Amino acid sequence: MKLSLKGLVSKFDTRSRIAPAIPATAHLDFEDNRDRVLSEVNQNGLALQSAQEVFKADREVVLAAVKQDGDALKYAADHLKADSAFMAQVRALQNNAH
Repeated sequence: MKLSLKGLVSKFDTRSRIAPAIPATAHLDFEDNRDRVLSEVNQNGLALQSAQEVFKADREVVLAAVKQDGDALKYAADHLKADSAFMAQVRALQNNAH
């Protein structure tokens, strides 16, 4: 019995198990979560500590957290703390707070 590659793929298609489709609502879920995290850090900047890593690397989220509590900066992603332009924004926030 001879199977062509096309026939083999159609009989044993693993794509759905290897890379399942991303639900159409995934982006909306992320945006909803991001909105919740922003709301939290606007009320308590130190809430950044328990946020997912993706939000610790989000400039807007971190700036909101630092604006609320300067100590939140220690929970920001290292690459943000190493970014001189970002740190200039942080310093500007801190100067405006005093």
